[in-house]
Amino acid sequence: MNFAKEVGKIIFNRQILLLYGSTLASVVLSLFVSVLNCRLLSPEEYGNYKYVYNILYLVSGWLLFGYFSSGCRLIANTKNPYKIRQLKGAMVLILCAAFVILAICMLGLAFLNQQKAQHEIALLLFCSVPVCSAPLLHNYINVVARGDNHIVRLALSRILPPLAYIVTAYILLGHIIAASTMNVFLLYFGTSCIVLVILLATDPMSFCQLKATFRELQRENRQYGIHVYWGSVLGITMGYFSGILLGIWGSNKAAVGFYTLGWAIASPLMMLPSIIGTVHFRAFAEAKRISSNIFWGTLGLSVGSFLIFAFVAGPLAEVLYPSGYQSVGLISIFLGVATTIHGFGDMVNCFLGAHGQGRAWRNSALGAGMILIIGNVVTIYFWGITGAIITRILASWFYAGALLYYYIKYVSSANLNRVQ
Repeated sequence: MNFAKEVGKIIFNRQILLLYGSTLASVVLSLFVSVLNCRLLSPEEYGNYKYVYNILYLVSGWLLFGYFSSGCRLIANTKNPYKIRQLKGAMVLILCAAFVILAICMLGLAFLNQQKAQHEIALLLFCSVPVCSAPLLHNYINVVARGDNHIVRLALSRILPPLAYIVTAYILLGHIIAASTMNVFLLYFGTSCIVLVILLATDPMSFCQLKATFRELQRENRQYGIHVYWGSVLGITMGYFSGILLGIWGSNKAAVGFYTLGWAIASPLMMLPSIIGTVHFRAFAEAKRISSNIFWGTLGLSVGSFLIFAFVAGPLAEVLYPSGYQSVGLISIFLGVATTIHGFGDMVNCFLGAHGQGRAWRNSALGAGMILIIGNVVTIYFWGITGAIITRILASWFYAGALLYYYIKYVSSANLNRVQ
């Protein structure tokens, strides 16, 4: 009875409902975005669009060096509002520096693809330069909002960008401007940049005492953030590696679109446990362990969500996408196994992160990343998209299993130290 009551508290927690509701809304909006883009573009054109999309997110993941994760933990562990504003100001300057480096990288990649006669890819990479800050802006808002428990801002950052794109695309594409791959790309990332910049600008920050704040960030980064960085580089950004290899080794780019659409449909399964961890991030910082009711309740909700998803994914894909995209539904079900497992690992990771256990995430994500790299290189070459799916599932199992191992080890060690 007590277990059912605690699970009810998880489900009906106001912040969890707000964030999960907004996340589901953003997924629905993103599905509308993908449906709209699939109707505007051919499978080959859509594959080119997602290919450059994956490259942009992959490169942007290499540029933050753990400073945002360090800032998130510092914000979560301070109650001084002025100090929080100083940390945000320093992180915004880091964000600006990362944008400049990312723009230079995209220009360099555009030149390389032009030399290889990949003219459409080169054009998309070149056009990405003025709007390539969108992934960095979203990363900043997501991390800062989690640190200071600003769930409303986090919810808005998930709903408004796809909503803004849908409205402007229906008005402009095919009516005022041509529905080309380049225009779709520019409009999608351009509207995201505008919305996210507004959200960033309305969040109070301070640029005073920057030198002392940077020193504090640097100390925290050496102890925590850099470990998270190396883990995320090979664990999270390598998630885009599958799509890139499918584009490189496939006879056309259509498989990239099928894989990324399947991942997009399955992604809500990863979000529920991750959201539970995000909402409890501040509370985790003061807790000795994850409450058994939260732990088992999250696991039960994750498994139940997957079973429901498995029944509806196929019919949903048939309704949403044109005839050339029939395989997306089945692909999304198999990828749903991976997203469910990965999401539960994210919940455990929120507890470890709140306690400064960055090495645990680094090691878990590094192992998962190596599975993704080695597995994708081998399996995609021989089995194409089937190999990419198998590799993703194996990597997610390793990621969640390793985090559970580190969680048990940390809790056992903490209890032993208290007894002594």
